Amino acid sequence: MELGELPHLTYVRISLDYIGKGLDDFRGLQGAFDKITRNIRLLKEQKVIVGINMTLSPANINDIKDVFNYAIKEKVNFIRFAPIELLGRASHEAINEKFYAQSIDAIIRLMAENINHLELEHVTLPHSIHEYINYFLVPCAGGTISMSIDTDGETSICPLYQKKSGLNIRNMNLKDIWSELERKNNDVGILENECFECSNNGSCQGGCLAAKYARGLKDNNEQPICYKRILEEVLSKYYEDKAYRPLLSGILYRQMLFLKYGIVPCYRSFPIWMYPLKQKDEWGIL
Repeated sequence: MELGELPHLTYVRISLDYIGKGLDDFRGLQGAFDKITRNIRLLKEQKVIVGINMTLSPANINDIKDVFNYAIKEKVNFIRFAPIELLGRASHEAINEKFYAQSIDAIIRLMAENINHLELEHVTLPHSIHEYINYFLVPCAGGTISMSIDTDGETSICPLYQKKSGLNIRNMNLKDIWSELERKNNDVGILENECFECSNNGSCQGGCLAAKYARGLKDNNEQPICYKRILEEVLSKYYEDKAYRPLLSGILYRQMLFLKYGIVPCYRSFPIWMYPLKQKDEWGIL
């Protein structure tokens, strides 16, 4: 039996933030990039669905094209970009709305230029950009469709939410923990400042809790990374441009599919960050 035939192996996602020597230097391990390449090829031989995850930071935002081209060359099944959060070594990075907007702008331009490499289905775009953006203003999904368990058994609503829950699988059953995490997420309280005044606060509910906690904010404080502001800033440049509308249609199709089946994707897992890729033989190259 090949690995890809195992019933519970959905996919393997490999972290790759640079190409070649840049990755070796970043990881502090010479030969790391070559080893990753070998492992990707071995997984593909075993018919495993393989994806690349590029964690974005101000230091590597200009490398997204190189990583994307590598993904195409190695025939991986999808590529995902995710802005780094203010944790660990990245706790002092300039990860703010400006950086998010810069990242989404760069990704949209790159994907539109390479749309023939993307495996997209399409839906009719709404008449207004505001209708489009509303599909992406969703509450934090932590503790509702997923949870995180660390090596000590401590649980939280997601791996990036560093606030301790006090709920441990070593002394509580999983069903009770799940219910309590969901209650904690839903019990954010009345939102403050601009979030309270926003017409979308009922759907967004204040956004990402991990982003708030990483910045020393309370759960009901104003969202420091407001997707509504970011998407309005970026998409206003492209929404009426015919060259970008097929890409935006493909992104919306996947978001609508998620919502149809009750899957509320994390802000860092929106289809705007992740793209399925065609295999080379489907392009008529091989």
